[in-house]
This record gives sequence, C-alpha cells and structure tokens, in this order.
Amino acid sequence: MQPPPDAGGPSASSFAFWESLQPEDRDHLEAVGHLRRFQAGSILMRSGDPAEEVLVVRKGVVRIYIADAEGHEVMINVLGVGAVVGSFEAVEQDGRIATAQAINDVVALSLTIEQFVGFLNSHTEGWALMCKILVGHIRQSNRARLAYRVLDARQRLALSILDNLDALQNYYDESPEEKNTLPFSQNELAGIIGASLSTVAHILAGWRKRGIVRTRKNSLVVDDTLALRKIAGNPKWMG
Repeated sequence: MQPPPDAGGPSASSFAFWESLQPEDRDHLEAVGHLRRFQAGSILMRSGDPAEEVLVVRKGVVRIYIADAEGHEVMINVLGVGAVVGSFEAVEQDGRIATAQAINDVVALSLTIEQFVGFLNSHTEGWALMCKILVGHIRQSNRARLAYRVLDARQRLALSILDNLDALQNYYDESPEEKNTLPFSQNELAGIIGASLSTVAHILAGWRKRGIVRTRKNSLVVDDTLALRKIAGNPKWMG
C-alpha cells in the first residue's frame, strides 16, 4: 500500500500567495480579474477539466481531493485565504489534476491562465513565490510519507487533526468553538492518514469517551488539544 498524499495535514503559511504580494501587485490583479462566489459544497474546479483560470481565495476554505475510478475520494490539501487554486495546472498548461470544493462559502478572485502567467513573467518575485509554494507542497508530501512510515494510526490522526486545525485558525471569524471545529468527515480523515474508516471510527470513539473530541455529521470538535499533542508525540523530525 502506497503512502497517502497527505498524512500530516497542510501548512497554510506555505501556500499564502496573496499576503506575500506587494500592495500595488494586489491592486493590479484585482483590476484585471473578477470576483466569483461559491456556496458551501460547490465545485470550483473538477479533475480532468481544461485549465482555464486560477482562483485566489479571498474568503473561505477549499478542499482539494482526487478520486479513483470507483469514486473514492482522498483529500490531499486544504487551502484558505490567500492561497491560489489551480496554479500548477496554469504553469503546466494542462488539464486539472484534482477537484477543488468549497468547504464553506468561498469568495475568490478569478484570473485567466494568461493573466496569471503573464503576471508571473513580469514579476521576478512572482516566480520566486511560486517556487516557495512548490517547496512547501514537497515538504508537506515528504512529511506525510515519513509520518505514514513511522507513526501508528492514532498518532497520524492526532497529528493530522492538530495540523489542519492550526492551518484553519486564520480562515474563520466565528466563535471559539468554531475555531476548534474541523470540517472533515470521518471518511475524509481516514483518507488523509491512510487508514480504514473503521479504524478512524474506533479511535474517535475512544477519544469521545475521554472528552478529547466530539463528532458531528461531517465535522469534528476538539475539546482537548493538549491530549492530542501527547498522543501525536510531537516528533522532532515533523518540524
């Protein structure tokens, strides 16, 4: 069995494109692009479709996933405010390699492929930023593979929940409980850490009894992050 694409969770700061731009560059992109709005659950981009635009997330959270021929989904990333959705396909000039879906209501700045690549070509720092984002994705992938090899399912699940909560902290303006809510189903969590649904359900059932988490339909509320950190073990190599 191959390691899952994302066993450790995203590092949101590695993918913050918008916040890294100069104010005048943001103004330029806002002038040439236009805003699009997506309701929670909407598909922003679908795997296999032609790549015609990139989206810069201005509000909300987007999940990126791939699906096999039987429709089984594996979530490979979570992107929030400031991230670019569809940038790799823009650079490769190829079809979509994954599907992007709005977790909550999303507002995004839409740019054509030509507008986005043209901006990168006219701004040296733009390509440097894209390289930084690419390195962030590679680091995340390497970290996930290592976690899959040396951590058990309980540790991987705890680590993934903590990482994703941390990544989402700046994307929500809701109540403290909402900030401790992970909008993923148990099936999605199983796909992230490369474990069976029954294994994840069993682990979460034990954590519920201990008051560490509460499960809801398609979401998870964390009540004891310290306990999860102890379970994860905080291995030094995870950074």
